[in-house]
Amino acid sequence: MKTYVFHFSLPGTGRVWRKAELRADQTLTDLHFTIMRAYEWGGDHLYSFFMSGKAWDGSTEYCLPEGVPPDSGPIEVEEKEGAEVEIEPEKLRDILDLEFKLDAEGQLTQPINLTINEEDKESLLEELGLLKILEGIPGLSADTQKKLKEEMKPFLMDLFDEFLQSEYLTEELLFYRRRPEPGDARKTKLEDLELEEGKEFMYLFDYGDEHRFKVRVHEIHEDAPEDVDYPRIVESVGEAPPQYPHW
Repeated sequence: MKTYVFHFSLPGTGRVWRKAELRADQTLTDLHFTIMRAYEWGGDHLYSFFMSGKAWDGSTEYCLPEGVPPDSGPIEVEEKEGAEVEIEPEKLRDILDLEFKLDAEGQLTQPINLTINEEDKESLLEELGLLKILEGIPGLSADTQKKLKEEMKPFLMDLFDEFLQSEYLTEELLFYRRRPEPGDARKTKLEDLELEEGKEFMYLFDYGDEHRFKVRVHEIHEDAPEDVDYPRIVESVGEAPPQYPHW
């Protein structure tokens, strides 16, 4: 069984750190509660993990979805064969270059001109996802959206068929098909993050006080014992600071 040992500390609090071991199939939410338990804090605030190590870096953030209570635990993710593939909108905007003009009522005044960068063609994964971009463009009427989709669909479908024969695309499709919903810490398993020893990232707890923990992958065990209750604290150094020092 595969496990990860994490070293985490809160910069500015002296020589205080903890190590904890979690199974690879446990989630970032499990890691959140483990850190809270190790520091004897209450997990009553929202939190985020930033895999780049930079606070508020939305492109690498995993957190609780809007409206989910802070004390919500991990949830099961049902994996289905042939599940719908999703791509981040930012990637799609980099691929597509749409040029068109609208009149005052949001209708097309000239045919759409669709171009795709040759170098980025292999990043085009799922035709339906591309069409969804149109739904987020301000000022487009329902009729215009429908017309744009009808004009784009044949071209994109032909292109998609060509990409299906690409080895790169096959690997990308399998990756996105396996991956849980991006950004949701409750669904994101540690094994989905492609962590390596030495990898560092940030755990930010409490959006008001912004406690910025430094987390590092200390060790990865490929053959860890199965008769152990994970997560577990494996090492503790120093006295943890109080969660609310001014109370």
